[in-house]
Amino acid sequence: MKLTITKKTGSVDTLNLLSAFKIENNTYVVLDSEKTGSMGLPIIYVTKLTTHFEKITDDNEWQSVKNYLKGIINGTNFEYVNINPTETADEAYYKELSLPNMDAFNAIKNRYNPAPQNSDVAQTITPEIPVVTPVEASSPNVEAAGTPVNPIPVINEPVVNVAPTTPIIPNIPTPSAPVVEPVTPVNEPVITPATPSLDFQTDKETFLKACENMFDALIAKYQKELASLNEREQALKIKEQEIAAKMASASEHLANAEAKEQVANIAHDNAKRIMDLNNIMPTEPVNPNN
Repeated sequence: MKLTITKKTGSVDTLNLLSAFKIENNTYVVLDSEKTGSMGLPIIYVTKLTTHFEKITDDNEWQSVKNYLKGIINGTNFEYVNINPTETADEAYYKELSLPNMDAFNAIKNRYNPAPQNSDVAQTITPEIPVVTPVEASSPNVEAAGTPVNPIPVINEPVVNVAPTTPIIPNIPTPSAPVVEPVTPVNEPVITPATPSLDFQTDKETFLKACENMFDALIAKYQKELASLNEREQALKIKEQEIAAKMASASEHLANAEAKEQVANIAHDNAKRIMDLNNIMPTEPVNPNN
């Protein structure tokens, strides 16, 4: 059955009803989300019905509802109820739940069997009025065709005196009609709260598989980032080597320049000394005859 759900903001959701059951004075409704999870598992919406659909916010209540659904999947009987085709709801009115497989989805859907809505009509019982038949006295020890007959016991019924002309019918009181109480429908399921034995092995395997997939995704992400980091580190080393080579070349050129400057300074000093010596040495007069 399709439900038309109008939220407080005016937006409308149209969802298929999977199940609705009542337990401990609370009514819970299961809707088909028509979605599947990352591993292809069916997803259902679960909401609580008061005067409207509202979200289950208490963690303990939510855990109890999940246990009820596991009980339905395992065959526990619940008090299923009818839901109006149109309902109002809060803006956020459901919680999502991923089922372990399609068999669980079909079990919740197929076990939803509410009582017919018009089944509470009281049945009418018509009492039967007993009919009194006059009994004629029979003679004991009557023989027929020479065969002895056992005496017929006389039933102590009231004897009606018959007049020669008009028979007198006794006054038989008409029994009053009994008061008929409304009959509870036979097919209405009565829930007996019980704690079903639950098998969490499937949930455990699903959870571990999801953790494994998440861990693999994180490892792949970190490996990709590490490869990028290694590439950057290698490029940085190449840059450092280029800078070191340029620095070494610059140092070599600087050392050569400093050596050349020192040689020039030495040559300059030597030349200056020679000039100074020439200035202080005596000179011989030039003989014009020579």
